[in-house]
Amino acid sequence: MGSETILVKRLCDALLIRREKYRTCSRGSFSETFANSDGTEFTCQGICKEIEVNSRLVFTLGWANQPDVAELISLQFTPNEGGTLMLFEQSNIDPKTGLHNYEAGWRSTFQKLEKALGK
Repeated sequence: MGSETILVKRLCDALLIRREKYRTCSRGSFSETFANSDGTEFTCQGICKEIEVNSRLVFTLGWANQPDVAELISLQFTPNEGGTLMLFEQSNIDPKTGLHNYEAGWRSTFQKLEKALGK
């Protein structure tokens, strides 16, 4: 199992976990190292800000090599026609990362999440 698959699985696990099990991690920090398709490793880190089980997840997201940058990720989940609609928002983007292709990266991550969920 590749590190990107593990990262997606951990996201799935975090979204599906029950409140009583997650309470100790609520508003806690996280750090995850993964590799892109050419094997280059990256470490992302952040702090959980809001957790509403099966409804909302808000956390900061930054990179270990840029500890002073903390972007904000918001995920909202709503039941929709026998499935779930996910609204994703990334804000507080560091202007220095303007050349970084966030859209392609998140699109790839969501495709992996969809595959992991068997959709």
